[in-house]
Amino acid sequence: MPQHASSSQASSELQNNQFTVLVVEDEPAIRMIAADILRDAGYNVTETSTATEAMVVLSSQRIDLVFSDVLMPGSIGGLTLAGWIKANRPKVPVILCSGISAVSRYLHGREGITFLAKPFGTNDLLGLVARLLADSGRDR
Repeated sequence: MPQHASSSQASSELQNNQFTVLVVEDEPAIRMIAADILRDAGYNVTETSTATEAMVVLSSQRIDLVFSDVLMPGSIGGLTLAGWIKANRPKVPVILCSGISAVSRYLHGREGITFLAKPFGTNDLLGLVARLLADSGRDR
């Protein structure tokens, strides 16, 4: 039985390696945790620490999903980044993450933007990423 589980996990990781997730987070520890969770599940991960860097990456690379913090230093935060993505890469799902619960109410009903509260669990992040990729038609 454990052999079946690891075989299933390996199959899932092989499928996931077709996808690239952009992690945008100014806190190095949180960025590393999110990136490690995604890499361990087989996803390709690109990391940036600012929304401005993320826009450059999104303009030059294929990105299948963006996972971003809401509050970041600089003139552009996660909400502005999400709006830019919806205008320039409308098929790319966006997960915005924050420890501030009021952000969830603000984002409620915004198409293409999903909220994930900090702290988040591994299964919460991976389940959300898989669902959004499937819903976007990116589940090859």
